[in-house]
Amino acid sequence: MSPFITVDGHEALVRWNPSEKLFVGRFLEGEHAGLMFRAPRTDQVEAAAKAALASAKGGQSNQA
Repeated sequence: MSPFITVDGHEALVRWNPSEKLFVGRFLEGEHAGLMFRAPRTDQVEAAAKAALASAKGGQSNQA
């Protein structure tokens, strides 16, 4: 998995945090810079990022 992902036009850096046993991501630029998200598996990282964006925008997401 690349350490960078783009979700809805927003770039994020994602790293494995061994102490939490989670992937931790942080959006890098724009209005959501610094917004963080966490996911237990690589296949859940994008869904977690989308949910964080939706939450920050005041919307709701059905994704975990």
